[in-house]
Amino acid sequence: MNQHIFKVIPTGNLPIWLVNHALRDKLQEFKAIAADKATTMGHIQRRHLDEPVTIPESEQIGRFDGLMSALWERALAAEQENLQLESTRDQLLPLLMSGKVRVRDAEKVVEGVV
Repeated sequence: MNQHIFKVIPTGNLPIWLVNHALRDKLQEFKAIAADKATTMGHIQRRHLDEPVTIPESEQIGRFDGLMSALWERALAAEQENLQLESTRDQLLPLLMSGKVRVRDAEKVVEGVV
């Protein structure tokens, strides 16, 4: 098995939602390169990583930034909340199933998370 890890460092002052979109778009290109191979990211070469990423003009970015930044922040907050809820569930479920904690006590713990 061969694993590759890529660190992406955006240049300039681009909003994070745009960087995320550009990376997801690039990932689709990488998957297309590997489509006929038996691996997910097969044969991605350095030259593929050095290719520029297409982004909109500054004026277009400015028009969408207010809305997209707000949506990005909301999505990020929801993801963080989901991670916290998963962690709380994973901690409480075994205790509830074993009888070490009663539902009433678990509800108190969950109140602090929700």
